[in-house]
Amino acid sequence: THTHTHTHTHTHTHTHTHTHTHTHTHLHVLYPIQVVGFDASTTVEEFQCRLNQDTGMRKTGQSGFSLYTDDPTGRELEHCLQGGIKICDIISKWEQASKEQHTGKSENTRTVRLTYKNRLYFSPQVRGESERERLLLVYQANEAIAAGHFPVNKELALEMSALLAQVEFGDFERPFSTPASPNSAQTKSNQTLKQVLERFYPKHYRRTSTEEQLRQLRQRLSTRWASLRGRSSSECVRIYLTVARKWPFFGAKLFEAEVCVFMYWTKTNDFI
Repeated sequence: THTHTHTHTHTHTHTHTHTHTHTHTHLHVLYPIQVVGFDASTTVEEFQCRLNQDTGMRKTGQSGFSLYTDDPTGRELEHCLQGGIKICDIISKWEQASKEQHTGKSENTRTVRLTYKNRLYFSPQVRGESERERLLLVYQANEAIAAGHFPVNKELALEMSALLAQVEFGDFERPFSTPASPNSAQTKSNQTLKQVLERFYPKHYRRTSTEEQLRQLRQRLSTRWASLRGRSSSECVRIYLTVARKWPFFGAKLFEAEVCVFMYWTKTNDFI
């Protein structure tokens, strides 16, 4: 079987399971590729230990990170994996459930997605956190910001988007036109700025903006991003987390709530 998995925040995992007993998981942890080997008997706990060693992260009891799988039915759910379960069993059961869900439909091309992200945030453990943990926490916080689960105003959201742009793309390259292609550099620059806003800026702010407001937003982002020239990725990550941790509920997990309306009759038949 061929399964694609993702560790949290741009950590893409491609798991190739072959007929022989030992397999490797190729972890694209932002930039470098990490290879984590596992066999038919490897448990979630053992897999996490190898992953922590290869990526320079602490034990899960200290970092609070856990391994999740997406839902085989396609719902927007994630399932936290218990340490004693075997990775191969998880993949097998996930694929079986996915096949049952898609019976009678065109060939099912969905593959399991594994996510390694922070589940329990321990404030006293912040002092010993590794560079990789901080990086993943930044991307996890950004997912919450983009989804509207983290309170930031438009100005702060733009500052944090610029920090992440510097982390991911490095120094902002101002467009320089050439006689041969006077508009190509400007187009490329605009595409990068659009990509940054789509990934890092709160969706609800973008949805309520006009085209002209979005153009101005890209211009302001380019100015903020350019001001970070020369800043290292780790420096921007530290700044980002310093800002994010000012919110008292940083590390808490927020979920969309469903509103249930109850209607009933009183003894006098008044409808409430």
